[in-house]
Amino acid sequence: MPQNPLNVQELREHCIGFLAGSPESLMSCALVARSWVDAAQANLFRAPLLINWRILVDAPTATRFYDAINSSPHLARYVRAIGIQQGWYSTALIENICSISFPRLESLYVVVFNLVELEPQLRPIMSLPTLQHLHLVVNNYYFSPSTIVPLLARLPSTCQYLDLRCYQWDPSKIPSKVESASRIKLLYLRLDIMPVFYPRATPPQRLQSTSLHPFDLGHLKSLEVQDSCSLVWDSIPPATRSAIEVLHLGISGSTAVDLSTFPNLQLLRLRLPYDDRSLAPVLRTLSSITAHHQIRTIILFVGDSDLEEKECRELDQVLAFLPISPHPMIAFEVPITSPVNDSESKLQKFFPLLVSHNKFHMACGDWDISNDLPTTLERRLVYEPRIML
Repeated sequence: MPQNPLNVQELREHCIGFLAGSPESLMSCALVARSWVDAAQANLFRAPLLINWRILVDAPTATRFYDAINSSPHLARYVRAIGIQQGWYSTALIENICSISFPRLESLYVVVFNLVELEPQLRPIMSLPTLQHLHLVVNNYYFSPSTIVPLLARLPSTCQYLDLRCYQWDPSKIPSKVESASRIKLLYLRLDIMPVFYPRATPPQRLQSTSLHPFDLGHLKSLEVQDSCSLVWDSIPPATRSAIEVLHLGISGSTAVDLSTFPNLQLLRLRLPYDDRSLAPVLRTLSSITAHHQIRTIILFVGDSDLEEKECRELDQVLAFLPISPHPMIAFEVPITSPVNDSESKLQKFFPLLVSHNKFHMACGDWDISNDLPTTLERRLVYEPRIML
């Protein structure tokens, strides 16, 4: 009997891939025929503990996953992304999951409250040679800055994407040297740093880029800093600034960033100050754009910003007459929970020059601007670190 021309492995894998969000359908596919099993299991176990990039499955589901891997070790080769959260999962369960040798693990999402307690359990999984993405959230309480550097030093040289979020810490207490300094060449770095609370008269400590061991930032293509006040910008070497093509900034306080020192920017995303804070640092940041820049896209994330019409008119003037040719696309990004039409009509009143010059665009949802990003590089650097699945 001749073989069915549609019974092609690549075609089966492609079709079954459309069912990736339906575990029940994938389990049914695995029962159809032996030739369907591999494709079904590959999608079923691709990211077994992650609902999306920051929401994990419950502890009973995670326990069943570990039991399945323990009884059928071959399933570990399908796992590409793993999520772990202290407090959500027991220490024993986390230790069991981290002890598995996932031969193709690429992304690791970790949320911890007591890094000192969990650091021994995290060592095996953070040392896997295939790891490319690390999302590490340290939520205060028992955090010791001296603990994080030796843990990051265990990362393999294949790690290219680092999303580091640490709250209530003192950057000045980070060790200045580690044994494996500068051996990991990062392409993407996201920093969300909240220093410890100081008395009002004492200025907060800021993070020095030289403290980011064991990472080599000379090849960095995308940098995201959630709070412009948390980083000493002068500590970033000129070679690193020249390499950066995608820059995301959360403007806060009175800290503006001199964009003239980032000559090769292609995409700039600014999160406007929230509440009633002044747009003055945003205006100073944008005013540092020069005619030598080749920025093609500027995104302004409005969020919960309480915009004043007078300052918006100044911002409108700066954006409409940027000294760049061709003029970059200007997009205003609003949260996915905000009614787009209401936000658009309000913002259009504040930015009449952009509207009259046909340079006003809207974007809805977190990073939901993929159709307007002009290059594959920008799509990859903006989305891949956030959307791993």
